Amino acid sequence: MLRAREISTTATAVEKLHKKLLKLAGSDSPLHGAKLSDVEAHDGGLFRRDDGRGETYIDLLRRAGANGLDVKAGSGIPMEMMQFSMASYGAQFCEVRVHEQTGEIRVSRWLGVFDCGRIINPKTTASQLRGGIIMGIGMALSEQTQFDERRGRIVNRSIAEYHVPVNLDVPDIQVMTTDHADPHSPLEHAAWARSGSPAPRPRSQTPCSTPPEIASASSQ
Repeated sequence: MLRAREISTTATAVEKLHKKLLKLAGSDSPLHGAKLSDVEAHDGGLFRRDDGRGETYIDLLRRAGANGLDVKAGSGIPMEMMQFSMASYGAQFCEVRVHEQTGEIRVSRWLGVFDCGRIINPKTTASQLRGGIIMGIGMALSEQTQFDERRGRIVNRSIAEYHVPVNLDVPDIQVMTTDHADPHSPLEHAAWARSGSPAPRPRSQTPCSTPPEIASASSQ
């Protein structure tokens, strides 16, 4: 997961690379004389913003007789991080069912809505957020490290004894994002590595706004 500093470094390297590519554009190239602010990158190349003319990266290199280009870039902590919050935010809602006789808890539905800035890859974003939600469900309902009080060793030190959620434990998870660009991030993007994980509470405590029936069943 790219953090703010890594995003800034990557953006700087890409900018340097694009400037080098534009210098390679000769008089016979539709990008001849274009500045970095005049072009945009898409479909594997650089294209003018005004009329859409351009070339792919392969064509630019082939026309210049080059096999490739190398650039180096580095950056410190972006100044924006000292002035603005660069984290993501979200609201999550779930429906929980409790068996009246056994006290078994099942999460039947889940909805998470997140503000992660501009979404670069919707599929991986949704997958990452769903994974965080599943981690939260496991931490709240099944995961618990058990110690041998006599010797201090971990009793359930393998997946066979440490219960993580499996497919049947995971409900229908709906993930939505606002896709609002963050103007203070280099790629208009915010960090969301574990935004999907709801903060678990100890099973002996009563979660806020949780009906007593669910809280008491959870402690059984």
